[in-house]
Amino acid sequence: MGKVICRGMKKYGITGRRSHIKARVVDYLFKNGPATSDKIAHHLKTTTRWGRSGNSLALLMRRTSIFTVKDKVKVKGSDGGTYLANVWEINKDKLFEKYGYKES
Repeated sequence: MGKVICRGMKKYGITGRRSHIKARVVDYLFKNGPATSDKIAHHLKTTTRWGRSGNSLALLMRRTSIFTVKDKVKVKGSDGGTYLANVWEINKDKLFEKYGYKES
């Protein structure tokens, strides 16, 4: 499996490129429920020494089958405008199918 950077990699059996990011996002979504990519990116920036922008995180999550878009919400931007943001959740069937994780 390679070097284990966070507990989620071992717990969920996540491997491959950027597995440490995926494992931390899965862990965050299990604890907090569905969230926007901006909230997830903010969590990663505050709890780790590295971080990703909301846009690059959304791109990573879109390419991974264990995350699905639950809904779209309007978010108020810092410049006073609004924009649409995806609300992400875990696809537990794919998590089990791909990595063999069973919820206890």
